[in-house]
Amino acid sequence: MKGKLINQYKKNNQLDIEKIILDYSAYLFKTVKNTSIIFPNEDIEEIILDTFFIVWKNQEKLRENYFIEPYLVGVTKNLIKNKYRSKNFPIQVETLEENITDNETIDDLAEQKEKNRIIEKALDKMSTKDKNIFVLFYYHNRTIKEIALALQMTEGNVKVKLYRIRKHIQKCLMKRGYGYEGK
Repeated sequence: MKGKLINQYKKNNQLDIEKIILDYSAYLFKTVKNTSIIFPNEDIEEIILDTFFIVWKNQEKLRENYFIEPYLVGVTKNLIKNKYRSKNFPIQVETLEENITDNETIDDLAEQKEKNRIIEKALDKMSTKDKNIFVLFYYHNRTIKEIALALQMTEGNVKVKLYRIRKHIQKCLMKRGYGYEGK
């Protein structure tokens, strides 16, 4: 989805939340579903509704000449994290039984979970802009050009920031004993 500016969703100096819901509900559903496959649809719908409510409630804080999509994604990601924390989600046994074939796979899953935790911690310490760049590129498969347009940056600046973010995350992983072969 090509991002739109916030001022494109203003009507009579008010945010047209119905238009935003119409334009972004499916996108946010897909985003939440891809990010958190263990949530039931009810939780996903709650996260999406909460996202739109937060946007509507904070409409006076939105900058009109900025794209709305990174803001929606950022709010959604925070709500996903809060949902994980509030539910203390363990991995369900049924899910493990469907996806696991041997002990090596269990070890791989545990290792990947730990790596994800390290990456999340590293992202939490980054600036909002850096987090948005990382999330848009790696979680939402956006191109450098799309990210540059959405965040009003040059493509070169996005590339440099992605390189630095990757290096930082790589250092964090290496400190915890997760190195990369050949690097």
